[in-house]
Formats: sequence, structure tokens, C-alpha cells
Amino acid sequence: MFEHVVAAVDGSTSSFHASLVGAHIAAAAKGTIDLICVVEPVAHRLFTGGDREAARQQCKQNLASAQAAIGSVAPIAHRVELDGPVAESIVGYGEESSADILCLGSARRGLKLGSVSMKVVRQAERSVVVVPSGVSSGPRLARILVGFDGSDCSREAVKVAAYLAARSDGALRIESIVPPPWPLPPEGIELDSEDVEEVVGKENLADLCAARELAMKAGAEVSSATFDLGHAAHRLSERAEEWNIDLLVVGSRGHSPARRFFLGSVSSHLASRAPCPVLIVR
Repeated sequence: MFEHVVAAVDGSTSSFHASLVGAHIAAAAKGTIDLICVVEPVAHRLFTGGDREAARQQCKQNLASAQAAIGSVAPIAHRVELDGPVAESIVGYGEESSADILCLGSARRGLKLGSVSMKVVRQAERSVVVVPSGVSSGPRLARILVGFDGSDCSREAVKVAAYLAARSDGALRIESIVPPPWPLPPEGIELDSEDVEEVVGKENLADLCAARELAMKAGAEVSSATFDLGHAAHRLSERAEEWNIDLLVVGSRGHSPARRFFLGSVSSHLASRAPCPVLIVR
């Protein structure tokens, strides 16, 4: 799992942080990382006056800077310069190289429909890490949070999060967000232990317990497995900030019908607005 990591760099701070997160993931899997930089044809005209060589030199500089940022965290297998549309080139390289995961930064906070990050998240058939603009990466994956909704996709997310936590000597938190059965006050509510089963339901409680056992069997140190009420993306973002999370892991889709978690839209929202790097599992 994740022995072959690909990180796309474009000179932005978020892309360098994404390459460092990718290096930590590769190190946990005892794998390697490829660094790629794409020279888009339109960039020649807009930013270099049509000077293709200047664009190439900038690409080389971006790759060298990313390698310096990674240092000795993980071995770099290849440094590759690509030509073409950025998102399509990143996704295409991932397919051609049989990458296990793609890592990239978001140039602006709040992904636009046509942004490179959004296109890669929507088009890629493999897991993707996105580092939102303004977010930095930690020195290691010490604190990992995974969103869980009882679906098969979220179980895969738990497996991935547990795998990384176990191999990074990190602590794992599992957070299950359920829609409240009544309107929540602005300040939220605290659930007493005797209220949990009534509010979330026996099946959901059993699913969360099973997810915790799954993570522990994978060797992860599970520091908490809890329920929260509210909108999944908002609550996961709040918990990630509160707990100073290094990596937030979510499934790409899956939707447990009874829970209406809508993890697909949640993952897209988090990829643009989370306070930490986000790993979307496929």
C-alpha cells in the first residue's frame, strides 16, 4: 500500500508541503516518491512570453526545491518534467506509472469547479492527497483523524489511516458524524454516555466499535473513537483543528443510506477548506 507515491509541484508553498506529506507516506510504506512538474502550453505565452526554455528552467527549479524540502524523508525515484494540461497530465502520469497515490497542493483556498486540484480529485482513479492553500505539513504523521460513516468506502479509509498510523508511530482518532435528530443550537450539545445509543442507533454504534477493532488489529494506537452531531465536513474540520491533526483521511464516496453522510461532497469540501492535509481514499 502506497509504495509508489507521486507528488506534483508547481512552485507554490502548498505543493511543496504536499510533496513532504507524500514523502512521509512513502516512508511509512517503505516506498519511493516521484516528483513531477507540468509545463502547461498556455503558461509559455502568459508568463514567459513564449519562451519554452524559461518555462523548462522554472520547472527544473520547482523539482529541485521540492527535493530539498523532502530531504532524506523518503527516496526519490524520479524527477519528471511533463508537457500538457496540468490536471490531465498529473492523472495520466499516475495511471501510466501505476502510482498508488497522488499528492498535490491547492493554489487557492476553496476549490473552484475548474481548478487543477478539483479536476484531479474528480478524475483520478487512485487515492489523492490535497494540501489546501495556507496549510502546512507537520514533521511527521503523528496525529491522524479518519472520518467514518459505516460505508464500505469509509471502512477502507479506516484501514488506510490505521496502516499509516501504525507505521508512523502515530495516534489515530476515528470520528463518526451523524445528522442530528433535531435542530442543533449554535453552541452544539454534549452527549451523555447513556444518550449515545438512543441518538445514533445501535447499528451505528456497532459499526463504530467494529471500525475501532479493525484499526487496532492493523496495529494502530486508537486514541479515540467517537460520535459527533452535525454536518460532516464542518465537524471534521473543527476536530482536525482542535486536535492539531497532521492528516485527515476520508473516503471518496459511499454514503450509508441510513446515515446520509454524503462523503463524496464531504471529501471535496475538506480538500479545499480543511485546516490540514486531506487524504481521499479510493
